[in-house]
Amino acid sequence: DPQKEESFLKISILIDAKRVCLQFQDNGIGIAQELLPKIFDMFFRGTELSEGAGLGLYIVKETVEKLRGTISLVSQYGSGTVMKIEMPNFASHTTLQ
Repeated sequence: DPQKEESFLKISILIDAKRVCLQFQDNGIGIAQELLPKIFDMFFRGTELSEGAGLGLYIVKETVEKLRGTISLVSQYGSGTVMKIEMPNFASHTTLQ
């Protein structure tokens, strides 16, 4: 958010024997509630200011699901966003099927 004096991106990682949890939190512009159901859609771009083809979050979601994980997002327009990814900890498994 160019209007904010100090921007941040906080990344938290939790790993235990069964799972890996990643959390990304920012104080950016946030996402309007009516757009939240579309953010993981292929080619979706949240604003005209968005650069790129709108594939990033789609690819992340597809990848996380292939790894038997989940991805969720909570956002408040004007305040920021929190994205959480949770996946099995495959380091404790011998093979990925």
